[in-house]
Amino acid sequence: MKARMFWAVVLGLSLLVVLVGLGQAQEPELTQAPEVQEEVAVQPAATVTAEWRQRLGQDGLDNYRVQRRPSSTGSWVTLLTLTNVGNVTLKGNKLALGGNSNTRLQRASSTVLDVYVNNQRALRMQGNATSPNFIAGHISNTVTSGVVGAAIGGGGFSGYGNRVTENFGTIGGGNSNTASGDSATIGGGASNTASNYWATVGGGYGNIASGDTATVGGGDTNTVSGNRATVSGGGRNTASGDWATVGGGSITPPAATGPPSAGAVATSPAAPAPPSAEALATSPAAIAPLSQEG
Repeated sequence: MKARMFWAVVLGLSLLVVLVGLGQAQEPELTQAPEVQEEVAVQPAATVTAEWRQRLGQDGLDNYRVQRRPSSTGSWVTLLTLTNVGNVTLKGNKLALGGNSNTRLQRASSTVLDVYVNNQRALRMQGNATSPNFIAGHISNTVTSGVVGAAIGGGGFSGYGNRVTENFGTIGGGNSNTASGDSATIGGGASNTASNYWATVGGGYGNIASGDTATVGGGDTNTVSGNRATVSGGGRNTASGDWATVGGGSITPPAATGPPSAGAVATSPAAPAPPSAEALATSPAAIAPLSQEG
């Protein structure tokens, strides 16, 4: 009985498999529409032949270096070096600050460093073996080649720069000023000149201190040519003698009323002599005062 049931189940499963196969054979095959391929323009890759690399401690020192070469066969060039004590060396002559190339440090030569702001040079520092030069302000401000220890604090504009032409000369600002004496100083103003040792012009316009240690405090068109002479201010004054001093005012003050010269005293009329005793004896009697009765 059990054998009959077993074969009945096997036969039933066989019939089921056959029927399923016939059903799949009669099912129509679905035809899929061809997939539309969107054309994408392939941009050719940029040709980059340069190569970059970084090196750490491979120069015999504990330094970090960034290097570049123009092609696979070119020589490696170190563009940046960071030493083990924090010093940074750049191959190029410019260091842009904040990603803005208009504000930068720029090496003009092995002894000259410039600071640019808004793409305009605002400061130049010139190194030398004696004393560096410091030049601020407009690019027209200059220090003569070979001069040491000079300083220009600022000022100047196109065609009207300040100039230091001797060692240790100083100009604070203004325009068209010239410090041409050794250790001469001009504080500011315009068109002033300090042309001798330790000469000083404080400011003003068109003043000249040409004497040794001469001083012009300010004003306009004053000239001090005497050694150690001084004009404090005013206009168109001159101190030409050594140690001479002019406090201020102008070249056309009221005439001075000083003591007469020796020649004037010699030719002046003689003072009247006092009266003699005889003259007094013959002179009219003095008028008596009125009496109380009268």
